[in-house]
Amino acid sequence: MRAVLLALAILASSPTLALEARMKVEIDRPARPLVVGETNLPDGTEMLITIRRSDRRMMGQGKATVIRGRFQAGRFSLQGADYLAGAYTVEAYAPATQEDPRVKRALGAGNEKLSGPLVKDDGYGKAVQQIASFEVR
Repeated sequence: MRAVLLALAILASSPTLALEARMKVEIDRPARPLVVGETNLPDGTEMLITIRRSDRRMMGQGKATVIRGRFQAGRFSLQGADYLAGAYTVEAYAPATQEDPRVKRALGAGNEKLSGPLVKDDGYGKAVQQIASFEVR
C-alpha cells in the first residue's frame, strides 16, 4: 500500500503534464457541425478548430477556449446553409503560443511541459493536435 501511495505521489509531483486530449464531433442539426471536445489542458487554453472537406474545396475555422476541461466551437455552416454531402475532417489544435498567463505558467514556455502522442513541434514549441473525421449525407 505504501509503495502504491509513493508511486502516486511521485507521479503527482512530476513536472510534465501527461496529455491525453479527447475530442468528439456532434452533429445534431443536419450538416451543421458543433465541435465539442474534452481535454486535460488547463482552463484558458486557446484552441483553433478547423473543418475541411476531403476534396479540400471547403474549409471552416473557429476558436474555442478550454473551460473546466471542455471546449466548443460552431455551429459551422456554409455561408448560412448546410454543409454539402461528403467526407470531412475536423482538427482541434492548441498552439504553442498561448496568451493566458495561467496557461503559460501551467504548461511552461512554448508548452515545454507537455508530452504524449498528440503533442507536435510547431516551430514555436509544443502544440497539441487531435484530428477526427465525419460524414455529411
